[in-house]
Amino acid sequence: MKKNILDELKVLAINGNKFHRTQDNLCILMGAGCKYYIHHLENGIIDINSTKPLTPSYLTPKACTLKYYKYETTINNILSDSLYHIDRLANTADGFGVMPTEDGHFT
Repeated sequence: MKKNILDELKVLAINGNKFHRTQDNLCILMGAGCKYYIHHLENGIIDINSTKPLTPSYLTPKACTLKYYKYETTINNILSDSLYHIDRLANTADGFGVMPTEDGHFT
């Protein structure tokens, strides 16, 4: 059975962060500080909808809505900068990114 490319992002699910793949091309990474909805487009390219702004230059901003900051990049970019994303998901210095009841998605 072929491994799903999104499963590589499980390495970000530490320090209280959680990973859940809801479909073959969609996963959620959630920490106390931020939540990412990640959609695999093709060839390792992903869309990220983040509840907080993200600063790395390899992220191409696509849109900003009332609810999400939308970016496009590659899975390899995220994995090579995993410490930034682990911290961004967990860090609550600029507020909480999720409601405590949202943890029910991961049980």
